[in-house]
Amino acid sequence: MATKDSIYECEVCGNVVETLRGGIAPLICCGKPMVERFPQTEDKGNEKHKPVVEFHPDKIVVKIGEVPHPMEEKHHIEWIEFRRKDDFVIRKEVIDQDVAEATFEIPPQKGVVFAFCNIHGLWKTDVNPS
Repeated sequence: MATKDSIYECEVCGNVVETLRGGIAPLICCGKPMVERFPQTEDKGNEKHKPVVEFHPDKIVVKIGEVPHPMEEKHHIEWIEFRRKDDFVIRKEVIDQDVAEATFEIPPQKGVVFAFCNIHGLWKTDVNPS
């Protein structure tokens, strides 16, 4: 069963799906059920994946990790997303950038920031500018 606003990944081909609405049937890719990726919130070891958020008067800047995350062919951040409770979502593909960073041209506001690493999966940070 697929749940609303969840991230699923195919363990065969690497397809990633974000659901807009839940449903009773499982998501299938390459003949196998896709795996739901639950966001991690605490970095462990040397790898740093947790989104770090900076608030500016007219924008939100998100960097991945206290130490910059590598952006190499074999290990990189694919996308960064800002989401509010009212279903407002804005996402930036960063896979072709030299740094794992996204600027969202929106005023500072409460929400959740997600990032997806091709090796270490889904990460999140709750944000509140006040």
